[in-house]
Amino acid sequence: MTMQIIKFIRSRSLLNGLIMLALGLSTSLAQAFDSGSTGANGPFPPIALPLGTTQIVLDLRDGTVVYLPDNTTATLPAVPGGGFTDGIVHFTTIDVPSGVTLSFAPNALGTPVSLLAQGDVTVSGIISLSGEAGGASGNSRGGRGGPGGFKGGNGEIVKSSPGAGSGLGPGAATGAGPLADSDGIGGGGGGGYGTPGANGQNASPGNSGPAYGTTNILPMLGGSGGSGGTSDTDVGPTGGGGGGGGGALLIASSAGIDVQGSILAKGGKGGNGLGSSASSGGGGSGGAIRLMAEILSGNGSLDAGGGAGGSAFGRNGGVGGLGRIRLEAVTFSFAGSTTGVVNNGGIGAVFLPSPPSVLITAIGGGAVTNMPTGNIGGTDIVLNSPGTITIDLVAANVPVGTSIAVTAKPETDGITIGPVLSPGLSGTFDASSTTVDLTFPSAGLFFIEARATFETP
Repeated sequence: MTMQIIKFIRSRSLLNGLIMLALGLSTSLAQAFDSGSTGANGPFPPIALPLGTTQIVLDLRDGTVVYLPDNTTATLPAVPGGGFTDGIVHFTTIDVPSGVTLSFAPNALGTPVSLLAQGDVTVSGIISLSGEAGGASGNSRGGRGGPGGFKGGNGEIVKSSPGAGSGLGPGAATGAGPLADSDGIGGGGGGGYGTPGANGQNASPGNSGPAYGTTNILPMLGGSGGSGGTSDTDVGPTGGGGGGGGGALLIASSAGIDVQGSILAKGGKGGNGLGSSASSGGGGSGGAIRLMAEILSGNGSLDAGGGAGGSAFGRNGGVGGLGRIRLEAVTFSFAGSTTGVVNNGGIGAVFLPSPPSVLITAIGGGAVTNMPTGNIGGTDIVLNSPGTITIDLVAANVPVGTSIAVTAKPETDGITIGPVLSPGLSGTFDASSTTVDLTFPSAGLFFIEARATFETP
């Protein structure tokens, strides 16, 4: 007798709980703004740029800074044990020179990036947290999201698997439906965020992802993944992969932020379908850019646009929705360009005073690590058989009685399971718990997402 193996990949904890959030968090403009930076991690960059440097990569896992192309390395001072697990870095000043692109290796939880500065922040070059493009047919992995963003869905082969290839995130696009006619299956849908994504083309396309989030980008959330395309044959090639969602970036300065270059949190492009039988992936949605300073100036560009859908013989993927941009300053003189859903205002809270969280702690009795990878090519939990499986959840700073929606999305072929609503959370506002049962009809590899939606009192 052959034992069936069902594998679970748990994506990082996902809270979509403040869609309806309305907080009175503005401060008096007569007060000087304090970014909250301690300055512990010194100036950025930590050493002078080697001649010919075109890229700088800040690794949030250990504070290593890599200068490319010559691979000179440096380490930020006072890196916390375990790295920047919350994505928050405390600088004195920040300077991204012209001709240089700053990007980030995400921490283990893939959190948004928060750069706090005591002094001036100057962006003459590029800061990029854009999502990756989905792979083309034959190599059709979904693109990874930028830090704080979410992965795109994989392109698929099997033509009769509705829901296969769905992206991840609160605005994820769902996979294309089963074969509708001899002209093939539709392209993947675009992920949503500040605006919904667009549906893919043709007779049975993937559905676009919905809009979500708040105008003040509290809490910080990145963009969602587009869905993968599908082939109308049983042997391939696969459809194109969905683009990853743009990441989420907060820059807060007690002095000034001057953007003469570019800050990018774009969604990744959907992968192209190849040949006459494979459709394309949808684009990931744009991510989030939030800038807070005493003085906000510059003529540069802020881009949180959605990724384009892939193209393939009329079975194109849908474009990803726009991301969100929030600009807060005492003195506002920024005159550059913006792409995204933009909201300007006075300075509010840098972070939520009691950030909510939802965590999956066990699946089928097996404990989940505190830092699940949720990545392609690895598993966090392995169970020996399909069937009905109990998932344990804990929450913090979420109202008691709130139900948690849990979804299992296949990495490869298969139908998305859920969302299934749990019984209401029991316990206290500070610490509560519940369980939910999901029924898996067959073995497979799944991303598990848990999401709470509630309105603050």
